[in-house]
Amino acid sequence: PHEKLVGNAKFSKGSSVISSPNAVPLAKVMLEAVNSKLVTDNQKEFLLIVPPVKNGLANRVSNAFGSLSIVLETTTKNQPLELRVRQQLVLLASGFEALNLFPDSRSVDTVLSEEIETCVAGRRPCTIDHPGDILSTSDEQ
Repeated sequence: PHEKLVGNAKFSKGSSVISSPNAVPLAKVMLEAVNSKLVTDNQKEFLLIVPPVKNGLANRVSNAFGSLSIVLETTTKNQPLELRVRQQLVLLASGFEALNLFPDSRSVDTVLSEEIETCVAGRRPCTIDHPGDILSTSDEQ
């Protein structure tokens, strides 16, 4: 059903969680978390897209490895970068929490309560010029 959309410059999936069929329960947990904690306008709710686009990343990973596959999409339309970063953090944190991958001291709520400074590689005043700089910076400390 998605094939005519791939490569179409006018197509936007908007705020969505693209999930392989076997990852739908986890995707629903993530959707509930982000929509209940950060979305105040029903028109901007994250939506679930299943199955993924045939030649898309989620589908290829799922088929190649037989694994759960989820791709998170945030939209730039009328949403600041800081909000999209928080949305991504809540999506990931809720997924990690559901999979018991968070230490006991962490949760979606602790992620939300932290002060978040957004730094995108190549943007000023960010001191990271390339994503690889994160590794070299952390190795020096």
